[in-house]
Amino acid sequence: MGVPPTEEAPLTGRRHLGAALSGAVCATALLAPSATATASPAQQATPLAGAGSILYLQGGALWLASPDGRVKRRVPHAGRFDNPSQADNGTIVAQRGLHLYRMNRRGRLLNRPITTAFRTSAALPAFRGPLWPEVSPDGRKIAYTYSFTATHFDPSCMCTRVSTSLNTSYTWAGRFTADPARTLGLARMYGRASWIDSSSVLLATESLFDFGGNVLDSLAVDRLGGGADSYARWFSECDPCDSLATLRLHRLSEPELTRRRDKLVVVSGPLGGTADGSRMLVYRVNGLPPAMPSGPCHVTGATGRFSSPTWSPDGRSLAWADGRGIWVARVGDLSGPTCELTRRLVVPRGTQPDWGPARPR
Repeated sequence: MGVPPTEEAPLTGRRHLGAALSGAVCATALLAPSATATASPAQQATPLAGAGSILYLQGGALWLASPDGRVKRRVPHAGRFDNPSQADNGTIVAQRGLHLYRMNRRGRLLNRPITTAFRTSAALPAFRGPLWPEVSPDGRKIAYTYSFTATHFDPSCMCTRVSTSLNTSYTWAGRFTADPARTLGLARMYGRASWIDSSSVLLATESLFDFGGNVLDSLAVDRLGGGADSYARWFSECDPCDSLATLRLHRLSEPELTRRRDKLVVVSGPLGGTADGSRMLVYRVNGLPPAMPSGPCHVTGATGRFSSPTWSPDGRSLAWADGRGIWVARVGDLSGPTCELTRRLVVPRGTQPDWGPARPR
């Protein structure tokens, strides 16, 4: 549901929308106005943490880099790709049009390219996709987003609207999956899935309500195998949170948890606006739903917008892209309003990073 942009205000603390409906008000932690993360000279001398490799795009080509940027290697292939991701063993999945390509790090295809059950089709114009596919850590499954346009009743205006929702479905990585809801799952109204482990994903929505008028939280967790809409709602950033009549959201997008599940990053933007990438929020996580995270602190200073945040395998460093390229940052203290990061540009002009444990060579 679209919400008109409003004047930017400082972020307020998390408020669970379900609790808001019952009249419960969560504690508020007011954050100071945005500021670019800085580090002391001693912190700047600290090397960036994290092993493994960063898979990324440059000019439509797939590349692999060491986290410090000293090793960069092009993956041999023809044509252009989009939305690359890598499994723990280094298997790469990338998108070209409606098809998903699975290959090893030498660029050799491991199976014929597959498409997805929910996809762009002239026969079914209400559907569009796949969008933002991501391979699971075990390399066996792919989560992807698709959009669906439908006519529905909107309780906020007591009227009928035509709206487009983002939804998450799944496919086996090596073959077409005809009925993903039955075999793996389906999460309507939530998209931009990232894997928590090989059997659960983290999801985001920009909508206040589903098409049935039920309140949604900005983030949710879906455990595969539970059928349609088996996700558990998590939390939202909103101000205020105790009245649906005045509710406004800080939109959250591109969420990703560390493997230890102790930190969470999201891309966000001004209150009541779209997730325009003007900041990243980082939370200290105390467990999956219904446990609530602490924080957030925030990161600003992107050239253009923040995109594709991705954690190192050890969870001590964070990479992302902006208009200049791919950055890697050592993560320090997260208890204040501004995240303590030691950041460095490691891949100029690189885009869409995905950090995994496999070595770059």
